[in-house]
This record gives sequence, C-alpha cells and structure tokens, in this order.
Amino acid sequence: MISTSFFPFIRRFALFHGATLRGQCRKLHVRLVVATFFVGWSGVAPARAGETGSAELPRLLTRDDRATLRDELAAHVVEIHRLIPPPKGMVAPIPDVRSGQGLCVAPGRILTARALVADWPLPNRAAEDHITVQVVGGVPSTASVEWQDTALGLAILNVKDAKGVPLESARCKPFGSPPTAWDTGNGLVLYTAYLGDSTLREVATRGQGPDFRAWFVMADGDVVPLGTPLFSSRGRFVSVVGELDTETPGRSFLVPSAALAAMLAERSLWVP
Repeated sequence: MISTSFFPFIRRFALFHGATLRGQCRKLHVRLVVATFFVGWSGVAPARAGETGSAELPRLLTRDDRATLRDELAAHVVEIHRLIPPPKGMVAPIPDVRSGQGLCVAPGRILTARALVADWPLPNRAAEDHITVQVVGGVPSTASVEWQDTALGLAILNVKDAKGVPLESARCKPFGSPPTAWDTGNGLVLYTAYLGDSTLREVATRGQGPDFRAWFVMADGDVVPLGTPLFSSRGRFVSVVGELDTETPGRSFLVPSAALAAMLAERSLWVP
C-alpha cells in the first residue's frame, strides 16, 4: 500500500516539471516567430535595397518624410490642360477644359491617360485644340500627342520648342527608372504629389476592377486627376490613373505596372 506522504511529493514533481515544460514551449514559440520573421525579411531584402522591378516593403512616413517625398515627386509630375474649342459658329459661355496630370519619362515626353487626349485634334478645329503642360513655377508649353493606345488607356505627349528641340529647362525632371512590381491586392497605399496644393495625396488598392474595368486595379482614397502618376512610399514609380469612376468620388482605376514597364521599354523612353 502506498503511503499518503507520497502524494504531496508527486504533486510537487508534477507542478515543477509542468512549469518547466510550459517555459520551454514558450521559448520554442518565440524562436519560431523570430526565425519566421527573419526568413521573410531576408526574402524581401533585395527589394528594399532598390532592386528594379521587385516588390518592396512599404515604410511608415513621418511628417518630415511626407514633405520630402512630396518635393521629390513634384519634380517629375506635370500638369496637363486641354482647351477644347466650341463647334464652328458657336460661342461657349464657359471654356471646355480637360485637366489632368502626367509623368515626365524623358526629355520632352510626358506619360498620361489617353482619356485626356483621345480625340485630339478635333476635326476642323485642330488649330484651336490646344494641349499645354506645365510644372510648378514653370512656363506653359504646347504639346502634341505622339502616341496613344486604346487597350492600355495611355498616351505619350511630345513637348518641343519652336525649333523642334525637346524642352527640358523649367519643365520637368525625367524620372529615369521603370515601374516597380507591386501587389495588386487590398490596402497597398500609393502616393502622388498633387500640384494643386501642398499635400501628399494617397490612394489604396482594392484589387481588380469590376466588369469592363477588370484589366485595371481599383483604388480608393483622395481625389486625383486622370493621368496622375503614383509612387510607393519609397518614391518608386508604380502606376498611372487610367480612368476615374464618375459615380464614386475618390475611386480610380490604375494601369498595372507590368503593362507600363513593357510599353515604356518597348518605346525606349527611359533615360538612364
């Protein structure tokens, strides 16, 4: 027969080793979490170092970071205005102006949304159908449509002086690198320097667009014009606003970065 004095010993033994086992399990869990973190981090390290065409981790922006990023992006962003003349024999009480933005991708070359210039120049009114481009503090310059693609929803404007030389001074700084790959899922925040005010605007991706816009990536956020170039939190070019949702303010449709990169590489527009 087992002595009753043996049971307290068994209880103390079980409590001691149970606590030890729980402690070892906690340590093992922590080690697994840390190992998983570093394995994942090492997988994206090349992208953080600036590897072209790779996905990258977003960064949290402080107030100073936002101001710096806006100033950096504004050097590449161009305002675009198109004054559409009224039909012959008619006087328009209010000028018909289409406005948007674009990205300077090479000296005298502006990438923008085709919707801004799709029907340029208007028949029988070509001499009055003007497109002007301008950066902050710059002088407006006349542009023409060099190329446009219906499927991509993109256009490239050509800006030259009277002698046919691409304009560079006081216009815009060519961006100089192709679009980076990006996650088209939900919640990826992209930024733009909106030239109409001093803020850094942002939109967040919401996955594939609906119905006939399924080729685009849907995004919600600040109201941004057609043709607005969008950048990552690290200042890398990602996409362009190809369409706007007229029924839902703040909703835009973005051109996938892979299509942008392929088109611009094909046309050899990037400046090294």
